[in-house]
Amino acid sequence: SALFTRACEAVLALTGDANLIVSVFATRSLQCVVATDLGREILRPVLGQVLDVFYRLIDRTDIDLDDLVDALNTVTGAYGAAVAPHAAGMCAHLAAAFGGVLATISDDTDPSDAAVSKANTCLVTLESLLVSVLGTPALAAQL
Repeated sequence: SALFTRACEAVLALTGDANLIVSVFATRSLQCVVATDLGREILRPVLGQVLDVFYRLIDRTDIDLDDLVDALNTVTGAYGAAVAPHAAGMCAHLAAAFGGVLATISDDTDPSDAAVSKANTCLVTLESLLVSVLGTPALAAQL
């Protein structure tokens, strides 16, 4: 338990690493942390900080969003209604990422293009987020 806690804290610390590759891989690995009850318990008090890390990386245009947005989807799914206080910011960031990717797609873009996949991943995550806040009607209506 203590070893796992230290490992989780180390992964969280690496999400802020100056090396972009390290930061992205550490952030993506958070989906493994939230796969366990103890991992979810450890990250719950810093959920806002965890989501901020995702926002910072999603705002970048020089990285592949697919795996990162998949990890965000997993993290938000693991916490369900607990993400409600952060939902508006998440929706704004995902919508902006979707808009940025959409701007790179034209009528003649191949449906198997990476940009199409990124756009789809953003929409799927938005859908998951909206489903997770359905139990909070005021928030769902706001989003």
